Amino acid sequence: MDYNDSSQHQTLKQKAYALVTGASSGIGYEYARSMAKREYNLIIVSNETDALHEKAEALRKDFGCEVIEISTDLGRCEAAKELYDEFNISVIPLIITYGNENFIDGEDIVAQDIFDRYEKDGSLPKTAARSPEDFKEFFAENLKGYDALIHFSISSEISSMYNNARIAAKEFDNVYVVDSRVLSTGIALLALNACDLAKKGISAKEIYDESIRLTAFDQTSFVVDTLEFLYKGGRCSGMAAFASKLLNIKPILNLIDGKIEVCGKFMGKLDKKISTYTSSVFAKYPNAVTNRIFITHAHADQAVVDAVKAQVLERFPDANIIETFAGSTVTSHCGKGT
Repeated sequence: MDYNDSSQHQTLKQKAYALVTGASSGIGYEYARSMAKREYNLIIVSNETDALHEKAEALRKDFGCEVIEISTDLGRCEAAKELYDEFNISVIPLIITYGNENFIDGEDIVAQDIFDRYEKDGSLPKTAARSPEDFKEFFAENLKGYDALIHFSISSEISSMYNNARIAAKEFDNVYVVDSRVLSTGIALLALNACDLAKKGISAKEIYDESIRLTAFDQTSFVVDTLEFLYKGGRCSGMAAFASKLLNIKPILNLIDGKIEVCGKFMGKLDKKISTYTSSVFAKYPNAVTNRIFITHAHADQAVVDAVKAQVLERFPDANIIETFAGSTVTSHCGKGT
């Protein structure tokens, strides 16, 4: 779960748009209505095209708000790209490797491909950073038509992506590279906040400086349902994996100073104990900027996801919750259900 802790920084004005997934029925639609009542415009997402359009028309009629419809299956790799396009954000993914085979995360391979391959032959991929030359080409292409570019990188403590981006940025005088100190949708929080500031006419250098400051308040943590992938990838001992399976231990991992640290654990099935994790996050970070709270998972049971959503809304009734799926990079390390 990712959100910005507001305990020591000024909350910025909420953005005019709320992104709501699963908005064609049920709790997703009711949540969209609640956000419209609070005078948000909406971006609503569902794979049920006709129902989505019907609900969009109802929202426009009942609340007079602007509603952008995205008809897509969020389990597809194309879905993330469509959402990035809505905010005009470009992405340079990591590389996923199986032996001599290389795949681009989110383009050539998705999380389900990793699950399928693991079930078939027990193999797991490795991940690789993009080269400085890749970044140089990426920056040059995305600078076309713009005065400056701000790049948000996965934490430099867990990947060489940041250092490689910095090397490439030296070839330009208008590229700013932010070490997010987090990963996954924790990075998205910073990038989307930067979009908010850019729309207000704030300069690239000021946005960069503010983004650096906000990295200290970007809370990113997660629960690993099984240590099997971490063990197979050489990231935990066989004894730890065995004990975890035997005792049904779920470790809680947090990004602290850019590094992944174990900050707690609980015993029992995830669907029965997920509230323990959520409560621990609230206890450690009691304040939040609620315009965007990401709930990101590696194809966890929907009942678990819905339980987290309910608990977040109980604590922060005005929260704009964005549910997303973890990509192949996170999945290959942490496994299904994270």
